[in-house]
Amino acid sequence: MLTGPVLIDFSGSLAILAMLSVAYGGLHRVLLDKRWLEPILGILFGLIAFVQMHNPVEVYPGMIIDMRNVPLVLAGAFLGGRGLLPCIVIAALARIDIGGVGMLSALAAMTIAGGVGLLWQGVTRGRERGVMALVALGAAASLHLIGAVLLPLDLMIWFLFNAAPLLIGLNFVAIPIVGALLERERKQIRRVETLTRTAGFTIGKGLMAPEAFEWSLNQSSATGSLHGPASAFGIRIRFQGALARFWGKDADIAAMKMFHERLAAVMPAGGIVGWAQEDLVVMAIPKVDAEGARDLLTQIRREVSSTSIAMPGMTPFRLVLDLDVRHYRQLPTLERLVADLSPADIKIVGQSGPVLTPTLAQALRRRRSPVVASAPARMFGPQSELFSTFDRLLAARLDVS
Repeated sequence: MLTGPVLIDFSGSLAILAMLSVAYGGLHRVLLDKRWLEPILGILFGLIAFVQMHNPVEVYPGMIIDMRNVPLVLAGAFLGGRGLLPCIVIAALARIDIGGVGMLSALAAMTIAGGVGLLWQGVTRGRERGVMALVALGAAASLHLIGAVLLPLDLMIWFLFNAAPLLIGLNFVAIPIVGALLERERKQIRRVETLTRTAGFTIGKGLMAPEAFEWSLNQSSATGSLHGPASAFGIRIRFQGALARFWGKDADIAAMKMFHERLAAVMPAGGIVGWAQEDLVVMAIPKVDAEGARDLLTQIRREVSSTSIAMPGMTPFRLVLDLDVRHYRQLPTLERLVADLSPADIKIVGQSGPVLTPTLAQALRRRRSPVVASAPARMFGPQSELFSTFDRLLAARLDVS
């Protein structure tokens, strides 16, 4: 009979099993040589099976059961053969040490349990492992009861009519719960691995995609170079995609790679840069003062925008950029950065009007004669502002005589 103390004992056993998910996720993150990951986890799963065997639950006088086969099923399902082998070896040695008339039956049950986990892993590989898949694993796990045929006839009958129904119920409860915890860890690990691979480059254009950039921002602001006060520079590319329409996708990709290389060259140490939106690039760096921000904005204007980009078969052109900067005591979310760095006009150092650096002032003073359009601009007409210079855009926005 499942009394309160018995349920508490089962809860304790379930809590021990839940520790498997902690070990599963923790070792994935800290172990550098992944070749040893499954074997080490298999040893841990086997030790949990050992603990289960030596921590049985007495349902009523004369009926003692444990959940030793649950770690074996999960080892096969989540670790594969390399993790299942050490798990079964440890569990089998522990059961042989206990001995008794049910030893052969127990060893057969362990083998069946591990095999069921392996089969489930193969069937669900590449598919969504949802609740129903985990429930199916719990149901299939009860096939280990077939090992009871190796018991003496009278013991087999007693086991199948008394202990087996309770073990089936425990499998339906424990395996989906612990399996869901393991699956959550597995998905998180895969997501981190994917983001880590894409944290440096995206396909073709060289800058991190928004998802990878957001992950990198969170990591850096939590424990990295951006932990503390930070400055965020917004670089909005006007007429993003016009190159692809005029000259083709390859030209657009090559230009964006050059854009990324120039940004990386002027970015201070400890900074990261990536796409925040389709036409907005954000550069986050450890916080700088107003003068440092002004200098970096000038560098971006000079090195990234004012310097022409030369492409094979094309007249050199310049990208038109809108720049802005914000300072934070603690770097906010990417969504907040996008909202803050979406100016209607060019802003320098976050002020309401632009700040004239000596370089910019000289450029404006030279604006005495009409600006001559570049060759690509003449080719595509006045509406193609993609090839206008940053200085021309800035001067047009200033009321300077």
